[in-house]
Amino acid sequence: MYSAMNRTFVVISIALLSSLYPSCKEAPNKTASETTVAETEDDIIEIAHSVGVYDLLEDPAYAEKAKELDLKCPNLNDARISGTDRDVAMEAWISLNQQIGQHLMEKSFNWNTATEKMKIRHRFYFHKDGTIDSYYYNVMDKSISPEIRAAYGDAVSEIIQEHRIAIQRDIAFAQCGKMAFQVL
Repeated sequence: MYSAMNRTFVVISIALLSSLYPSCKEAPNKTASETTVAETEDDIIEIAHSVGVYDLLEDPAYAEKAKELDLKCPNLNDARISGTDRDVAMEAWISLNQQIGQHLMEKSFNWNTATEKMKIRHRFYFHKDGTIDSYYYNVMDKSISPEIRAAYGDAVSEIIQEHRIAIQRDIAFAQCGKMAFQVL
């Protein structure tokens, strides 16, 4: 059915890492000096819809930027959020992860490995309307090449540019977790 040369994967489990990441306080915040000047309306729309996607293994500065965002963006798994709201957050979080897994599966994403499971820790930072501001990921299998990690980031970027999580808050918020893929 699936050859070793054409490895694809499916999401087999999604686990929130609230114990490891009690608040996702790690991602860059755009400062006034980093603001891009747009020349046309199309440029403004492109800037507004561009989601930053960062491989934490690529540059140690990304981890520092993520820590800055963690300080500003409360985690959806925060104990101060009511149980009902946490249930809604969990449903939205699982849906986002499933959509990413489905997108990668449809693209026949190839990890180019004999590993049976691929684990990825990731951090999403959302605007208060639920659109994604930035995404930080860490492919846990260190044998995966930088090129494959970058290809993963590119593939995820395709789906999250227009994605909105089914939650809105009064302030920007975050969610961290781990995805495990079955590599077929």
